Amino acid sequence: MIPLYVETDRLELRVLDVSAADMITAFYIENRQDFERFDPPHGEDFYTSETQRGLLEAERTLLIEGRGIRFYIFLKEAPDACIGSVSFAYLSKEDSRTPSIGYKLAKKHRHMGYAHEAASALIPLVFENYGISRLEADILPENLPSVRLAVRLGFEKDEIPILLKTCNSDREVPHTRYFLEKTGRGAFAKIDRP
Repeated sequence: MIPLYVETDRLELRVLDVSAADMITAFYIENRQDFERFDPPHGEDFYTSETQRGLLEAERTLLIEGRGIRFYIFLKEAPDACIGSVSFAYLSKEDSRTPSIGYKLAKKHRHMGYAHEAASALIPLVFENYGISRLEADILPENLPSVRLAVRLGFEKDEIPILLKTCNSDREVPHTRYFLEKTGRGAFAKIDRP
């Protein structure tokens, strides 16, 4: 079973429950303008503790069902403030989609290697504990920080273009798919460790 708490050199990575709803609401409100550039559309109710409580409950259900998991990122030196998350979806063999990774980090904590440190610690655990062989990340081409992170983590660019709804729009927007495949022993040697 995958651990619900992972520690790295500088970070604590935690699966949270509904008691963290107010903290997660504050995290999204603080980073709303920045996140909305690349996130799927959210209504005003997304930025309420009630909605975040419901989303944390849904995350717990996905965890119990073995279909997904989200780790929230905390600095060891400031363990009471969430600075980001790394999530994994479509992890069950019953899911029709390929397992995927998503990540976000508060703007003021970028360019310090935190997202890389978190994802580097979690990706091997997800591959091992869920028995998956491929992980995908669908990224807007203009989201250069996400593209750079995926490449640094060892993801390769898929040449097949895809269209997804995002950026607070009802229209489909071109994304680039990146993928990481488990190739056997040492599959994650390509991940550039911090």
